[in-house]
Amino acid sequence: MNQKLNKELKRKLLAPKKVRQDINKINSSDYDDLRVVVYTQPKAAGFKKKPEVFELALGGSYEQKFNYVKEHFDKEIKIRDVFQDGNLIDVHAISKGKGFQGPVKRFGVSLRQAKSEKVIRGPGTLGPWCGQGHVMYRVAHAGKTGFYQRIEYNKHIIKISDKPEEINPKGGFVNFGNVKTTYVLLKGSVPGTNKRMIIMKKALRPNKKIPKEAPVVSYVSLISKQRR
Repeated sequence: MNQKLNKELKRKLLAPKKVRQDINKINSSDYDDLRVVVYTQPKAAGFKKKPEVFELALGGSYEQKFNYVKEHFDKEIKIRDVFQDGNLIDVHAISKGKGFQGPVKRFGVSLRQAKSEKVIRGPGTLGPWCGQGHVMYRVAHAGKTGFYQRIEYNKHIIKISDKPEEINPKGGFVNFGNVKTTYVLLKGSVPGTNKRMIIMKKALRPNKKIPKEAPVVSYVSLISKQRR
């Protein structure tokens, strides 16, 4: 690793005190596995300066991993280098935080009848009259809702393009603005709020019913989504 950190990476990390071993001098036979530490470039999107630093695992044999790291060390990895139109991916992200919520919103329990005792928006029972002697963790109670790490499986990549003007609506996206760099169109929902980092990986259990070819995009609405 180089002694001097990238200008954007200095916003997140401190400069290393010692010079680490050069990657060309590392003997691949001395290690059993290899992972890479990467960071994002949010400044390219225009809404944030401090990058996100995280660790990623690589696929393939150890020699393939080592050669890939040597080839792409200290270089930018673009989405076109990993995914193509029509691929299935898994999306890892942190879901939206909804604060302290009751059991109806948190677990989806049904509302009790109008003349029921005590609460209406609560569980019907806390457990049997005898037995374990305490309230089990399975009983729906109020508590923190959202802000969980979640995975959305088998998201279909519809299109990857370097022309953001094709999808930017008038006035930009709500709470985000205009897309300025390469964009990805996915079929389905993605967890998390606007401007929050998501990690995309190749599908671990791909759905065979989903076609491998990307659908043809015939029309994209560019009408303003801003409230009037």
